[in-house]
Amino acid sequence: MNPAELVRRIHDIQDRLEDMAAPRTARLARRACPDMAYLNKTLARIAGVEPEDNETPEADKD
Repeated sequence: MNPAELVRRIHDIQDRLEDMAAPRTARLARRACPDMAYLNKTLARIAGVEPEDNETPEADKD
């Protein structure tokens, strides 16, 4: 077998595997990061106070 062709086939298979794994990887990434806006609202509700809109940095409001 031609080594260059073998490398191309390996890269093609790796690309396809990466494409197939992308949705699950995205779900796992979202699950790993806490939703700080939701956490702030929940903690404020438990404490019986109104959450402040500026308590959560913009980067965490996804």
